[in-house]
Amino acid sequence: MLGVWCPAAEGQGDPGPMIADRPGAANSAAVVAVGYYHVEMGWSRTERSVLGGGELVTTRLPELLVRVGLTPRLEARVGFEGFIREELEGSIPVPDVSGAGTPVLAAKYLITAPLGDGIALALVGGSTLPG
Repeated sequence: MLGVWCPAAEGQGDPGPMIADRPGAANSAAVVAVGYYHVEMGWSRTERSVLGGGELVTTRLPELLVRVGLTPRLEARVGFEGFIREELEGSIPVPDVSGAGTPVLAAKYLITAPLGDGIALALVGGSTLPG
């Protein structure tokens, strides 16, 4: 995964530590600092056993997520699932399937900042767009 902090305007202060939200794998409660944007890209490969034998192998690239800090508790998010390829490996002859994933628009709101025990809570809401 690749992540980059970028100031949206000159003269911004220290944004603090970069905490990634690995698209499709893990999300934190942290939001991007106001006036900064954070670009994340990754690649994933999953393998699942299927009924009748064989494995369904799914590859996604680039799994893009752009996060923009709007307020101390709110960030806007624009993502793209990437290009997806599914292959069925095993005894059943099925053609491979590939194509573009869907774009996503979302927002994350930090409900509670990390407490003394390190627990924080955030709400993420969004929608996929027609592909």
